[in-house]
Amino acid sequence: EVAPANELPDPGAANPLLVVSGSCSPVTERQIQGALDAGFAEVGLDTTALARDERDDAPIRSARTAVVDHLFAGRSVVLHTARGEGDPRIQETARILAGRGLDDLAAKTFVPRVFGAALGQVARAAVEQRGLRRLGISGGDTSGFLARALGIEAVEMIGPIAPGAPLCRAHAPGSAAHGLEVSFKGGQVGHPDYFVVLRRGRP
Repeated sequence: EVAPANELPDPGAANPLLVVSGSCSPVTERQIQGALDAGFAEVGLDTTALARDERDDAPIRSARTAVVDHLFAGRSVVLHTARGEGDPRIQETARILAGRGLDDLAAKTFVPRVFGAALGQVARAAVEQRGLRRLGISGGDTSGFLARALGIEAVEMIGPIAPGAPLCRAHAPGSAAHGLEVSFKGGQVGHPDYFVVLRRGRP
């Protein structure tokens, strides 16, 4: 049984915060910009390289190094596959996948599977190396693959952040993500300051 929101303890701030976004929605774009305006660093995953060869781990290693360096410097980070609908990676990725013979349906399957797993690998390394307390995940299509990469089997609500995107505690037996505070957010969910509020721990 979940306690009413006003009876849940204040989880407090968690800094630095890692946000991992696989969404290209305008809502998420505004949230990323809001985070950057609040001092977050950003790291863009090289999705075009992964589109050419999903077995290439260079893009993952590069993103992992950049993210972990920022976190150890005490900076919150947004790791993303796109800044928004106009991100040039989107069209280039589509062009590469079409050139590989993937139709629209196959491409829509490839993108969340491959990019979600890549984001998950980077996030897991960050949790293991930096000992993060809280993680934000944006993008419904990629979140399942990302959660799998983190070893998350279940979540328990521990605090309200925004309607449809509460703060939860992850249950991930045998993973460094066990006990991690995590928020899963659909691409169209939340106010422009969502990631800043998530870092603060309360609306």
